[in-house]
Amino acid sequence: MAREQRERFSGWEPEDLRPTPEPAPQVSPGRGAGPQARGSAESAESAEVMVRFEPEQAVSAIVFHLLDERIALSVADGSVRVMQVRLRRRAVRPAVARDQWRAMTNRQRLDWLTAETRCGYTLVDGQVAVLGQAAAAGKSKGGNGADAAAAAADEEATDAEG
Repeated sequence: MAREQRERFSGWEPEDLRPTPEPAPQVSPGRGAGPQARGSAESAESAEVMVRFEPEQAVSAIVFHLLDERIALSVADGSVRVMQVRLRRRAVRPAVARDQWRAMTNRQRLDWLTAETRCGYTLVDGQVAVLGQAAAAGKSKGGNGADAAAAAADEEATDAEG
């Protein structure tokens, strides 16, 4: 399973993200449009380019970094699906300036993604990551996994009902 997951998520590379530029505000030079109006237009054009994550991309990026940083050997598939549904329902679409994203280490990217999505993970037997809400799953590590498995089952039941 770990090999299969690694292959499935290894195609996702952080640098492959296609940033979506924010539309520049329209500056219409009207009466008295002098250098000040031109300066506003120039600054609008140089607006920061943002990297935006759709819910599925955000979860895939979290899985990628958990595997790539060798924090986990695999990630529970059910928890991945539950987290994707949760983010889609909450319309969570994290965005960061491209320059800021590029300056981050992979571990900082993982921390940023989990903070922005409020997605935590629990390691079961130190090997399998189970994704969940940050408040429920925290970023706890180790343990026998019984609590993590129960939390994942509760989350799936909650999402299936609502």
